[in-house]
Amino acid sequence: MKTKLIFFWEMIKTSFWFIPALIVSTAIALAFFLIHVDSKYSMEPFGLFDYIITEDVDSARAILSTIAGAMLNVTSIVFSITLVALTLASSEYGSRLLRNFMNDRLNQTVLGAYIATFMFCLLIMRVVREGDGSTDEFIPNISIIATLIIALANIFLLIAYIHHIAVIIQADNIISDVSDKLNKSLNHIFPTSIGKENLEQDETFINKYIQKIPYKDFVYAEESGYLQLINGNDLIKFAKKNDLILVVKFRPGDLIVKGSELVQVHANKILEEGQADGIRESFVISHARTPTQDAQFAIHQLVEVIARALSPGINDPFTAITALDKLISNLSELADKKFPSPYRFDEGDRLRLVVKCLDFSGMADAAFNQVRQYGKENPSVLIRLMEGLSIVNKFIKMKDREEVILKHAHMAMRAGEDSFSEPEDLKDLRERYNRVLNQPPHDPSEGD
Repeated sequence: MKTKLIFFWEMIKTSFWFIPALIVSTAIALAFFLIHVDSKYSMEPFGLFDYIITEDVDSARAILSTIAGAMLNVTSIVFSITLVALTLASSEYGSRLLRNFMNDRLNQTVLGAYIATFMFCLLIMRVVREGDGSTDEFIPNISIIATLIIALANIFLLIAYIHHIAVIIQADNIISDVSDKLNKSLNHIFPTSIGKENLEQDETFINKYIQKIPYKDFVYAEESGYLQLINGNDLIKFAKKNDLILVVKFRPGDLIVKGSELVQVHANKILEEGQADGIRESFVISHARTPTQDAQFAIHQLVEVIARALSPGINDPFTAITALDKLISNLSELADKKFPSPYRFDEGDRLRLVVKCLDFSGMADAAFNQVRQYGKENPSVLIRLMEGLSIVNKFIKMKDREEVILKHAHMAMRAGEDSFSEPEDLKDLRERYNRVLNQPPHDPSEGD
């Protein structure tokens, strides 16, 4: 339950309506507060306020109703602009990028501000009343002045919003935004934040130790979907409490089919009733992948931009090359990065959890395989891919990662030989290919 609450809270925070709901709630609270202030203190006209403060009920209602109507109209315009931007982004760059637009804080703030101003005006208008025999006239001038200030601020907010939409819809900015998110996710690759690593433990020894544990059981998935979240720290606490070692068969982003082996459990006794359900509670499985723990999610977003840019309907190799350059930059930063160990220990240095981790080979495959497949008919893209492999290779200090880059270089070269009809294009590709092959040899003393 705790895992699902954590995930639900993350989904709320990144939803399109969370910020607008907060702003509207704040506006409602502010309206009641200012009405209370107006009921306690009367504001007399003086100086500049002599032109703002009204002593006529009809004028007060006219001001509030005019602003409320204007805010409603502007809200519809903002909604229309947002929907056009979402439609364009979906058709040009792929539906997976809609998440980035929907999570944009300025878009949410603008929508919230206009709806909140409309609600604010309605609440203030409700308390404006004419005097009669039983009640006194009430014109909340402080609230009306606040309404005018908010309306003025909303004008500048609309200008900022239009400029912002014009900027973020540009291909270069969309690609840079996805690349920045990818860089952030690479700084917290799953399962970095789960338990502890123990670098003194030998992997072969650990595997032999696990196999010697007498009882082995499985926890099976009860639903199909994509694994969105693993609460690894809860799993470690559960394993410590029940003296278990849990081997998780999937990583965030993987497709799980109902009935699949979700976790392999190693224990000194047979699992008790209810323990399997306790383990399942630490997993969130849903209908779509999310970037919460899935570092490959942003890579697939960039690859989707490339694939769509190279499609016959769009045919925009410049956008494809821009996105490919960002992938190359991201993989270059990853080239010498240490990936977290799959073996996670509790605070007493006891092995409790073994997870399925990402590695450099998997990240490179996710980044380059489909680019090669979609770009093999486009010499400029395939040549740029080969240049990128040469760039990434310069930052690599581990022999196994060099072999990964060489594998992709060989595949790209074969794709060019099969697809290029122009000898000069093939010559350019081979020249870049030779650069990859002729990189300075790996120095074992630098680490492996």
